[in-house]
Amino acid sequence: VVTNINKPWQGPRLDFTKYALECPLIEGAKYLITLRIKVDKESFEGQMTPCGETNDWRECLKLTRKIMLSDQNDRYSSQRVNKGIVGKYGEWFTFTSTWTYEADDLVDT
Repeated sequence: VVTNINKPWQGPRLDFTKYALECPLIEGAKYLITLRIKVDKESFEGQMTPCGETNDWRECLKLTRKIMLSDQNDRYSSQRVNKGIVGKYGEWFTFTSTWTYEADDLVDT
């Protein structure tokens, strides 16, 4: 549960370094990422979220992948959760994406 989000960049973070050490990532393989998400706002349950109404990129959730490199030239990639995926406050929805790691992503992390 993530609460008291005050900045647009705030949200849950998952560092899966330990999982990659136990099961190393494979160059070029596709990894399926599946998230179950519920957006809550007190007194708004059942009402449409701003993203569900307008699909405005500033209102929609974003899944971001960050690859941290030792030379500080970290790489980011993002995918928006668009209208049609997210709907009303208090309702669960599923978001899926695929991630692929190239050789440069895996050498220096």
